[in-house]
Amino acid sequence: FEDEFVDQLKSLGTDAVPSYSLIPSEEMIDRPTVESKMKEVGADGVIVTTLVDKKTQKVQSSTYYADRGWYGHYSYRYSNPQVVRHRTTSYEYEVFNLETNLYEIQNQKMIWSSLSDTQIPYAQPGSFSEGAVNTAIKELIQNIVKRLSESQLI
Repeated sequence: FEDEFVDQLKSLGTDAVPSYSLIPSEEMIDRPTVESKMKEVGADGVIVTTLVDKKTQKVQSSTYYADRGWYGHYSYRYSNPQVVRHRTTSYEYEVFNLETNLYEIQNQKMIWSSLSDTQIPYAQPGSFSEGAVNTAIKELIQNIVKRLSESQLI
């Protein structure tokens, strides 16, 4: 997640560093620690994304019937018309509600905030494909970076 942010910010000419490279995962992450590390590297801001909520959604299509229709170049009808039954299908996906905030280090104030919903479909019940997760992350961060750029914050 952080690496995608770094890559996209750098592609726009904004210097960026993932927090895990500055603050070991076993170290307590609190405001003074973050501020200290950000000042050490000369950062003027920090982007923080937090999971607000997560919900499982299920979509189900209803059964429907359809005629086999027409075929060929001359609009011939099938000689034995049949009705084809299309079965009910369903799939589940997770909706992740995220809050992303940009804080200015010098003034210690939040200067930008965004709420987003990201949907990731299950590949199988209860598990995601790596590709679906990576695509969702990339699209989410593209949208966030675009909005930050439009707001002239990066």
